[in-house]
Amino acid sequence: MSKSQNFTESSYESILQQAASQRKIVFDLKKTYPAFIVLILFLTLSVFIWIFVGDKVQSDKTAAFEKANNSVMSRVELKVQNSYQVLQSMRGLYDNLVQVVRDYFVLYGSVPVKTYSSIISLMYVPKIDSSLLAEHIHFTQSQGLYDYKVYPTGNREFYMPAAFIVPSDKNMHISGYDLATNQITFEAINKAQKQNKMVSTPVFEFVRKDTNEILLISPIVHKRGSLGAFGYNTDFFEGVVILELNSKEFFSDALREEVPSDTSIIFEMLDKDFKGNESTIFTSKNFGLMNSGYKPELLSEKTLKIADREIKVRFSTIPNFGGQFQQILPLLSFIISLVLSFVLFGFVLVTTTRKAIAIDLAERMTRSQRRILDTSNDIIAVMDMNGLWKSMNPASAVVFGYMPEEMIGQNIKALCLDGFEFQELIDSIPSSNEDFTTRLDLLMSTKESGNKWLNFSFTVSKKDALIYSIGRDVTLEKLAEEEAKVRTKQIQVVEQYTRETNETRNYFIIKLSHKLRNSITSIIGYIQLLAQKAYDNQEEHDSYLQLANESSEDLFSFTSDLIEVVKGDQSGKDISRVSLFFVLNSAIENYKQYTNHDIEFNFELSDEIKSATAVANVNLLSDTFFNIFRILSINSSKVNFQISSVENPYEGVTDIQLICDSNQLLNEMITLFKEFKDSIFEALKNDKNDIMFNLAVAASNIRILNGTMTIDTLEPDNMNIVQITLPLNEVKI
Repeated sequence: MSKSQNFTESSYESILQQAASQRKIVFDLKKTYPAFIVLILFLTLSVFIWIFVGDKVQSDKTAAFEKANNSVMSRVELKVQNSYQVLQSMRGLYDNLVQVVRDYFVLYGSVPVKTYSSIISLMYVPKIDSSLLAEHIHFTQSQGLYDYKVYPTGNREFYMPAAFIVPSDKNMHISGYDLATNQITFEAINKAQKQNKMVSTPVFEFVRKDTNEILLISPIVHKRGSLGAFGYNTDFFEGVVILELNSKEFFSDALREEVPSDTSIIFEMLDKDFKGNESTIFTSKNFGLMNSGYKPELLSEKTLKIADREIKVRFSTIPNFGGQFQQILPLLSFIISLVLSFVLFGFVLVTTTRKAIAIDLAERMTRSQRRILDTSNDIIAVMDMNGLWKSMNPASAVVFGYMPEEMIGQNIKALCLDGFEFQELIDSIPSSNEDFTTRLDLLMSTKESGNKWLNFSFTVSKKDALIYSIGRDVTLEKLAEEEAKVRTKQIQVVEQYTRETNETRNYFIIKLSHKLRNSITSIIGYIQLLAQKAYDNQEEHDSYLQLANESSEDLFSFTSDLIEVVKGDQSGKDISRVSLFFVLNSAIENYKQYTNHDIEFNFELSDEIKSATAVANVNLLSDTFFNIFRILSINSSKVNFQISSVENPYEGVTDIQLICDSNQLLNEMITLFKEFKDSIFEALKNDKNDIMFNLAVAASNIRILNGTMTIDTLEPDNMNIVQITLPLNEVKI
């Protein structure tokens, strides 16, 4: 085999054979010095690899240790949040009801007590002045606690007895216990009263001497005083609701579902008592390893917040944390890198004179990359800084229906149905000093297959003055996402319309029953007068009158029962005469907080509104006005609201008119809403910014209040007008 033929071969075996036959080349420094340079560089690199791997192993251990710590903390914090929810739900009874009786307290408290094994009890503790103690005992006994009494006995300025407690069968010995006589609970309740927020006691033995407990205390503060334009002016402290937790069971339950990382750490929780002494309240199952005398590799201390209380959690690693392999990994990587250094040295030494092999290899790699570029179904292209295509792979024929040569020289914005986001990318290039990559979802037109969504990854190279792009067809994913959003909005509209139907039915039955009962009452009166008139020898006539009288009375009873049933259905619907001025001010205040000065707005209320009234639910009406303000200010930087009202006593209604500025998006959505108001479910597919959805909800809420709402666009003034009619008089039964 000739020398020229040897140089043309590219197999690894032939290179080794040639190197062996020309061994003298190895010692020719002029030809082989690159191999020695590579050897020195890689030997140096091996040292750096040793250091880097050591640091990486240590950082991985630290990350794993921190992850295990966070896992413990997150599960305990989730348990704490669950306890907050239980306590706040019981505390909410005292906001929603005028007076909470024992049956309500037991009813609402039984479910969480049975659900969470760590909950010992839920109790209501009022603050009772000494002058009202006897009255309090009498009231509590009247709730079914016949043996209830306050202990310890003694004269005190005030008392804090456990009035209601769930479960009562296991906690009867606590019923009536005065928590003001316990220094820990007394200080905690005072703190809750002063700060008007939830507080926690330290872990301590409460009444049960064999159990360490944590008491979560939430104050009950009612508003009292004269009602002004902006709310109440004084507070009144009634007492507290207490959640009593078994501390050991609480933490055990939080960490009951173990994760693999729990076995790699040791932890203990420490709390301070009211004297400031620190003690251990809970430890991990493997805490006994700390007694073996080893020194933990990693230590950490975190703080667990329970209400206003901070509990220290100290974490440490177990022996051989991370495994034995990680201990030797830095040295092993150093040895492997040394071996690779010498292998690479031999390889470079052999191939330094084989330039043809390198060129051939480069050509093969280029052909492989070209095959990937040609066969990919994703758009792989390059464009200049203005968005003009400089190169395009064959995938454009599949995605857009255009051949690559048709795409080159065209601007990407020509295919974008909304090129605003891409234009923002182009505008941001001059302000960026470095290369950057961003992703955009663009809706683009095609030659024959309709519109498609493409997810583009744009890499802007300032050095090359080019934008490298990779685009993937995500049309199916986008369609599925949009359909899911439309279905969600349709379900919400159905629920709103169902609620509207129920309220309309009840209102209709009330009016019908009211009129029927009035008519029947008149009939009964007339029949009774006829029945009492004396007729000679008209016994049969009198018997008929008597039967009619009885039938009328039966119909009257039926109508009265129907009214009571409907009134029961209406018990949750608090509808009464309200001040429109008060309702609008409330909605405007909520709107100001919502906008947060992002929109310049102005409200003009007519003088008639200050005295105008209507029959409605104040909260529902206020929320509806707020929703209307929010909808009509979408896509606007400045908006003026002009609101006026007129009471029409002849028709028994109050007319409200709202006029404000409009814009193109609102005009389009309002026109669609009016056109498809009877088939709003299909129209929601074309909804933008949820405008039609929120208009449908607002109109439905007004109908629930037995009123009507219309919305229109005034052209060419470019204004929106909303007309709302509400009842002026209540339906009395």
